[in-house]
Amino acid sequence: MNVIVSLDSQSFTSKPQVDAEVGTIRNRLGSSTTHSKLTLEQLGEYLHRGYTIQGALLRDNQNVDESTEERFLEQQLFYVVIDNTYISKLIGVKYKSPEAIETLEAILKICRRAGVKPCIIYESFTSGSKDLHGATIKKFLVIFAADEHVTDFETSRKIIEALISLFPTADKACSDPASILYGTSPDKPIYIYNEANSIESLLNCSPAMKKSTSKRRPRKEDCTVADIKVKRLW
Repeated sequence: MNVIVSLDSQSFTSKPQVDAEVGTIRNRLGSSTTHSKLTLEQLGEYLHRGYTIQGALLRDNQNVDESTEERFLEQQLFYVVIDNTYISKLIGVKYKSPEAIETLEAILKICRRAGVKPCIIYESFTSGSKDLHGATIKKFLVIFAADEHVTDFETSRKIIEALISLFPTADKACSDPASILYGTSPDKPIYIYNEANSIESLLNCSPAMKKSTSKRRPRKEDCTVADIKVKRLW
C-alpha cells in the first residue's frame, strides 16, 4: 500500500528537546518539497531510522501570517501518541498512569472493538523510561491510514480526535493535523499491518467505543497479533 506523507530530511537518534530544533523540523515539514509517496514498509524503515513525519500535507507559505489550516492540502495518515502518563496536580510531574496500555495486544483489542485497523505501531524514543517512583513507562505511536485523501482540515481534526478518544492514556494535545510524529531508535521493532480504513469508519469510531457483540469466532477481517507483519529493522 502506498501513502502520502511529509517526510523530514534529517534523522535523529533521540527525541529533539530544544524548542529551536523542533521549530526547525516543523519549518522543514511545512515545505511542499517534503511531500513523499511511500509504501508502508518504506515508511516503517524511515521511522526506525529516526526520521520525523507530518500527516498533513501543507502548501508553501505565501506570507508569515498564514495558519496551517489555511495551508492545508490533504491528509491520509492519522496517528495517536499513547503516552501512558498523567501529571501530578501536586507537583506537576508526570507519573505512569494506572490505566497504562502496555502491550500490542491491548492496542489491537481497542482498535478491533472500535472497528478500525492500524497500519503501523511502534514504541517511541522515550519508551522504557522511568517515573520518579521507578515505574517503567512504555509509550506507543499508533498510525492509521485512510483509503482516501482527506482534503478538509476540520474533517482531519475530527478523525484524530475520534482516534485519540479510544485510548484513555493518549496524549490529547496531539489533535492538530499538522502535529509532527518522531521516529524511533533501532532497538525498537516496527509492526506493520497493510490495511487502510474508510473515512467513515475513522470518524465513527468515537465518541463511544463500539461494544463487542456476543462472543463469536474471530472474523477474517479482524486485526490480531498473528496478522501483524513484524518488521524488525535492525
